[in-house]
Amino acid sequence: MVTTAAVEQVLGGVKKTLRRGHRDLALAQAVREGLPYSALQHLIDEGIVDDREVETYFIARRTLYVRRNKASLSREQSDIVVRLARIQAMADEVFGRRDQARAWLREPNGALKGQIPLACLDTEEGGRVVEAVLGRIAHGIVE
Repeated sequence: MVTTAAVEQVLGGVKKTLRRGHRDLALAQAVREGLPYSALQHLIDEGIVDDREVETYFIARRTLYVRRNKASLSREQSDIVVRLARIQAMADEVFGRRDQARAWLREPNGALKGQIPLACLDTEEGGRVVEAVLGRIAHGIVE
């Protein structure tokens, strides 16, 4: 299970917006209020996701432009950003290296019927399926 602290670490700049104690609740509240656009930019800058992937799987180009100018994300977009950070933190933990985790997230996966894990993260349910696959890998269960 990935901790909120691990998600905060992947998110980078969002960490300072969360209060100590009840971190899970603070992160949920930050998502409800809309994360700063800098949280998504941090994921892009760190190579967790690139601009093309964001536009292809998660947020339309025009919407990104509007959100960049507003300097904040919507609740739904914030939820996607946290999902990406959570899955990246889990993949980092499972594979032990960011480059291996990044590669796994972009390769067709038999357990996902040939879909790439990153593409499944556009919905919460898809994220749960990817988490389950990572959990099986962590426990040595190969399909």
